[in-house]
Formats: sequence, C-alpha cells, structure tokens
Amino acid sequence: SSSSAASDVYKRQTVWASAYAYSRYQLLKAITLDITVPGNVGLYVGMVIRINIPASSKEEERTVEDPVYSGLYLITGLRHKYTPEGITTILNLSKDSIIS
Repeated sequence: SSSSAASDVYKRQTVWASAYAYSRYQLLKAITLDITVPGNVGLYVGMVIRINIPASSKEEERTVEDPVYSGLYLITGLRHKYTPEGITTILNLSKDSIIS
C-alpha cells in the first residue's frame, strides 16, 4: 500500500539524517584548540570565531597564516577566570574541516 511505502521512505530518511548528524558531530572533534585570551564576556558557546594561526615558516621575513589550521572555529566551551591581575577567557574550540 502507498502508506506503507511512504512509511518506509520516512524511516530511511530518518536513519540517513541521524547518520549524517552523527558524522558531522564526530567531525567537530577532529580539530580542537584550547586557547586563553584576554577577558571577553561577549563570547558565548555556539559562536563562530576566526582564528589566525601563524605558519611554521616565514615568507620574506613576514609571518604568514597557516592555511590548514587558521579559519573559522566553533566555541564549544568557555570559562572566564577572574584574578587580581584581570580577567582571562579560556576557550575550547572545534573545527570540522581544514578548509574554511
């Protein structure tokens, strides 16, 4: 019957979407960084920020950006550290690909 066929299609689409979501989630664990920056209470989990990482080599006495690890990162965790010297923010970052 047509309702049975529609139900089968729906089940396959649900399984496919779940597998895709799980794969994307696992990719977020592929490239991670933990960095400390001057205090910034405007940052929040879920925000996407750009990180510039210098390459290990220089071109003509200039520092160049690492093409693989620089780019957009998702803030997956953060905490603010308050000390008598000031505030720092510790960021947990994830990147799902080397191109961004």
